[in-house]
Amino acid sequence: MKLKRNFIASLDIGTKNVRCIIYDQNGKIKAKSRSCVQLLIPQPGYVEIVAEELWETVLDVIYNAVGVANIKFENISCFGLSCQRNTFMLWNKDTGKGYHNFIAWNDIRANDIVLKANSSIKIRLFKLFSRCLFFITRNPRFLFGSSYKLTNAQIAPRLLWVITHNHQVANDLCKNSVAFGTIDTWLLYKFSGKKLHVTDVSNASATGLFDPFLLTWSSWPFKLFDIPMKMFPNIVDSAGRHFGSVDRSIFGVPIPLRCCIADQSASLIGSGCFQWGDTKVTLGTGTFLNVNTGDQPLTCFNGLYPLVAWKFNKELVYMAETVSNDTGVILQWAQHLGLFDDFKDCEGMAYSAKTNHGVYFVPAFSGLQAPINDATAVTGFIGLKLTTLRPHLIRAMLEGIVYRVFHLFKSLYGETDFNPKFIRLDGGVSGNEFVSQMLADILNLPIKRSERDEISAMGAAFLAGLCSGFWREKQELYSLMGSLHTFYPRKLYVDYYNEEFGKWCKAVDRFTKWN
Repeated sequence: MKLKRNFIASLDIGTKNVRCIIYDQNGKIKAKSRSCVQLLIPQPGYVEIVAEELWETVLDVIYNAVGVANIKFENISCFGLSCQRNTFMLWNKDTGKGYHNFIAWNDIRANDIVLKANSSIKIRLFKLFSRCLFFITRNPRFLFGSSYKLTNAQIAPRLLWVITHNHQVANDLCKNSVAFGTIDTWLLYKFSGKKLHVTDVSNASATGLFDPFLLTWSSWPFKLFDIPMKMFPNIVDSAGRHFGSVDRSIFGVPIPLRCCIADQSASLIGSGCFQWGDTKVTLGTGTFLNVNTGDQPLTCFNGLYPLVAWKFNKELVYMAETVSNDTGVILQWAQHLGLFDDFKDCEGMAYSAKTNHGVYFVPAFSGLQAPINDATAVTGFIGLKLTTLRPHLIRAMLEGIVYRVFHLFKSLYGETDFNPKFIRLDGGVSGNEFVSQMLADILNLPIKRSERDEISAMGAAFLAGLCSGFWREKQELYSLMGSLHTFYPRKLYVDYYNEEFGKWCKAVDRFTKWN
């Protein structure tokens, strides 16, 4: 009797949660399991994850999901992985042991390195040389280099910090015993029984060490920052048989691994953004604005960098992205302070305030990213009065989150010819009706919010399913995505929020350059 493999398991590694979701062939969720990621903050600006704790959490959620689904591992057709980007670790090739905890993507311990590098003669000469080459050749690859700017989110500064501060790493680099990996690379290493040392093209493209035009590790940043390339993984497509199978020793049977993709790329797929110009916003721990740019990379504009969304078979899709690090974390902080008891309370309290009462909030625990790019920016309220009440603070806080999203839109669409007819929205914070409606108002565009809250996991499942033959073509996926709730712009508020945005920008000026 032939064994039925009629389910796909998708594993999603986010900043705060690890999820495993089991899907059937109709795209319906058979079962799901979730567990929190334990973040360590040993000192201000440091954000870490203990590798072995993460591995135990991954195994727990997979076993729990399979148990809830009441199926066997033999019934799983394949695995798809979606991972947060730019969280990395170094480990010893011989022992497999890490030299340090994972250093998270929003860690800013290397900010001094960033500031020093951006003002260095090396970087200035590199940008000048790239600008000259672009003037001569008109090759967009050199335009990318001419506006290069190192940021804390990129791998290089934090990696340099590790090499400088960890003497064992420095010693073992001379012996070629050090392996570098972002979370996707490390999970593939663990799942394969320590056989694989690879990363997919979407995860690689976000590191700041990747050439989006040649689709390889870029030699110049390695030379510029004196980083040894030999410890880096091979780059592969986002889906395919090259990932092999989960080692039999882990679940008792080998399960094909068919997809490994970056979380925002997976979210783009899960949102159905398959066409040029399709746009989605994810409101999670941070805000991610992504636009499908088709088969051509968008050259650097105002802090924006071309990324690979996915590569599968003969299809190569690029995306433009701009990011704000502090979104969901703002609400967690406010809850911890006691401004509200439950996330659901925010919505009603914000509406009850009617206006912000002249109070504005700047969300910048990790500084401000594009288009300001100021790691020294700080978080705060401004405009407080004796008559300010808690609902005013909550409304100002939610408005500040939306104004930051609008900030990102202006930086991206002010430099491109994209003209979306609507915006797709997902992520935990999108569940707040006030935020979703205000976003529609200020953008003057319909907002189509997914009723599902596991879009990245769904995207990884879709790509794994297409690769394995579980599903046949992308058109089939549209019917599996579930319902959407549409928020339409209200004419009375379009001008009002745009005027208020100008006042918020003045508040931003007060909270920048705090070095």
